[in-house]
Amino acid sequence: MGVAARAGRDWLEGEDADAFARALENSARDGAPFIIDLRVDAADGRRLCLETHVAPRVGGDGAPRWAAVGVDVTERRRAERSLSLLHKVGVAISEAPDYETAITETLRYACRVLNADYGEAWTPDHTDSKLALCSVVDDGHPGWTPFAAAQRETSHEMDRSPIGLSWRTRRALWADDVETLIDAAQRCAAPPAHARRLSVYVQPIAANDGVIALFVFYLDRRAVSGLIENFRTAADQLATVLQRRRIEQELEYANIIVEQSPTVIYRALAIEGAPRVYTSRNVTRFGYSVEDCKMGRFNFPDFVHADDRPRVLQEVLRMIEGDEDVFEQDYRLIAADGAVHHIHDRTVAIRDANGTITHWQGALTDITERWLAQHRLSEANAKLEDLSVKLSKYVSPQIYRSIFSGEQSGEICARRKKLTIFFSDIADFTRTTDALESEELTGFLNHYLTEMSKIALSYGATIDKYIGDAILAFFGDPETRGVREDALACVRMAMAMQSRMRALQREWRGLGAENPFQLRIGVNTGFCTVGNFGSEDRMDYTVIGGEVNLAARLQSHSELGGVLIGHETYSLVKDEIPSEELEPITVKGFAKPVRVYRVLAVGADAAAGADVLHYQRPGALINVDFDRLAEDDLATLRKIADMLNSRLSPAEGK
Repeated sequence: MGVAARAGRDWLEGEDADAFARALENSARDGAPFIIDLRVDAADGRRLCLETHVAPRVGGDGAPRWAAVGVDVTERRRAERSLSLLHKVGVAISEAPDYETAITETLRYACRVLNADYGEAWTPDHTDSKLALCSVVDDGHPGWTPFAAAQRETSHEMDRSPIGLSWRTRRALWADDVETLIDAAQRCAAPPAHARRLSVYVQPIAANDGVIALFVFYLDRRAVSGLIENFRTAADQLATVLQRRRIEQELEYANIIVEQSPTVIYRALAIEGAPRVYTSRNVTRFGYSVEDCKMGRFNFPDFVHADDRPRVLQEVLRMIEGDEDVFEQDYRLIAADGAVHHIHDRTVAIRDANGTITHWQGALTDITERWLAQHRLSEANAKLEDLSVKLSKYVSPQIYRSIFSGEQSGEICARRKKLTIFFSDIADFTRTTDALESEELTGFLNHYLTEMSKIALSYGATIDKYIGDAILAFFGDPETRGVREDALACVRMAMAMQSRMRALQREWRGLGAENPFQLRIGVNTGFCTVGNFGSEDRMDYTVIGGEVNLAARLQSHSELGGVLIGHETYSLVKDEIPSEELEPITVKGFAKPVRVYRVLAVGADAAAGADVLHYQRPGALINVDFDRLAEDDLATLRKIADMLNSRLSPAEGK
């Protein structure tokens, strides 16, 4: 369209009017023509851009005049502006430090092109079920600030509001009534008052895999009809650029993760000695560069430790010959500087259509720190196990188990409990050992204590302590089978010990000992105080009380090779273990004489093959230990046997 008109300013506004006035002044001064773009409103309300060619003329009165021709370049300028937009946006996106900034910069340029008062960028959240506000751009009007803040609390779902509908359909939509859009989204704040005359335009930025973002513009619809069409065309190109930037950012993040991880990723041709097609940059942890890998300076199996190489190659060969496609091994890798790294290698074989392996790809994970930690842990566990074994020799197994199971506390505490106490001592120990050298004494004593301890532990005794050649043990804590069963176990243990002592005496005599050890044992049952005694820094698990003292006194009154028990112990075991009451004894620390009982040599002795005769019924008690009788005693027993035979035989004639 061409138009001729006189120069004037009554149909121009704002920046165009000022620019046109300045151009006229320059033309009047220089007498030169000029060209200028002017925006005018057509009669139908459209905003046009006229490329105006103005030439100066001199009127008949000598006053300056101008003749002008205007060409409608509205569409061309819009296309040029769109191209400029795409170029600027492309630069901004490529230079943006992250994807969110790229979205914001794209929105900013779009708002400039469309002369929008306010713009929003909405992006799908991590669940891809709702849209969340990513960024906003406004024209500086103060009324938009609270509105933008309210948007942060808003989200859009599909099929709800024009924004959600545009997301679902991937189509651009208009909302001419701003209030409708605000109500549909349940906005918490109203836009500025001047925004009531604006329309809302929603433009999805969609790529092949879905909607990347939705741009929402608040603008004057009448003034942007042509611009909108151009922007819709540009939106597809913007989607491509933004998607590429998103992929680039994801790759950047992936590279950062890989470079900071202990895992080196690679891909290589399945040709021996062939360089690697790809190796992640963090291969530098082994002292090599990506270029080294391409040049074949970091190749399998050269980097495998010589001692591990046969095993690893055998596994690779097995995989190649078989149908398996995954190789997984731990081995040592030699770095460029000679350092040894412990590696977990997981490699996958890539095969062609014929099943031939063409490539290897996998991951080498540096597990050196983990291996060292496990090695240190194994060493610590071995030391702890060794220490616990050594420690177990200083405490009774029951105490040891209760400590490590947490049943036994490490605090000073004690309790009253009915226990059966065992006390043994070697008779005339000093006189017996005077003739022995210290090495012989140590050997005999340790042998004796070892044999007695084995028996004690086999019966479930808690060994309290060794007092020189004496042994203090008890039944009923920390493990108990009941008071009666504990008492029976203790007395049977004592009898087994005396039986074992007889065998040891024969053994020691065979070794040249003239006076082998002889044992006395005392057993007593009663309430004692048992628990941890001592200080906070050092304590003993032990038993104390009058009943413990009485067991020691009973031992001192026992005969050589015998077992002397107290009255309560006797009452618990009398039905199963034969014993006889002796004269009460006077014991230091006890006001009244103490009733005592001698255990007869049965049970453990008989089981051990001892020559013993025992019979006990109401009104009759016979107990004969033939091993302990002298020849004179045997003669006396024969006479007693004859008398019994005569008394028990039926009378003649009856």
